[in-house]
Amino acid sequence: MEKIEEQTRENREEIIKIYGELKLINNKLDNHVSHISSKVDLIFKFLILNILGISVFIIKSLIGI
Repeated sequence: MEKIEEQTRENREEIIKIYGELKLINNKLDNHVSHISSKVDLIFKFLILNILGISVFIIKSLIGI
């Protein structure tokens, strides 16, 4: 009977460790996702500005200004 109780206690401790590790992994992933998202937003803004600049250049060339 004591062996079963000891194994149960060990299993609970392992589950608690695994739960803590999963929370840590989740927090790290959240941080990485938010960082990547901000970088993607910055790249998107840069591309939009470049497209607008190229469009203005093409329109000026077509008009002859």
